[in-house]
Amino acid sequence: MEMHISPATKHRAELAKIMAAADSFQPERGIIAGGALTSAFTGREINDIDIYFGCVGDFQLAVQDAYDEGWWCVSATDRAVTFIRGPRVIQLMCFGFFASPAEIFDAFDFTACM
Repeated sequence: MEMHISPATKHRAELAKIMAAADSFQPERGIIAGGALTSAFTGREINDIDIYFGCVGDFQLAVQDAYDEGWWCVSATDRAVTFIRGPRVIQLMCFGFFASPAEIFDAFDFTACM
């Protein structure tokens, strides 16, 4: 599966960091959001990659792809399914489904991080 990346992006270095942290896992129609983006742009180590989806079907396809690509499921909750491969960690988020990055941002409670 291929992730759509604008050829005009000015952030290739940050994208490379995120893709390395995701061990090149690229679910179709997944939206990367969360601390990985902040870490990539501030020079900090990326701990994990949170991937959100627009619908349950896209989430289910990503779970199947993770298994097919050799990721190991280490946790499944009502919020996310967490996979590891070597030192890499991805979380496929399932507590809600979002059509756009703006919807994810609107749903996130930033006070929980303070």
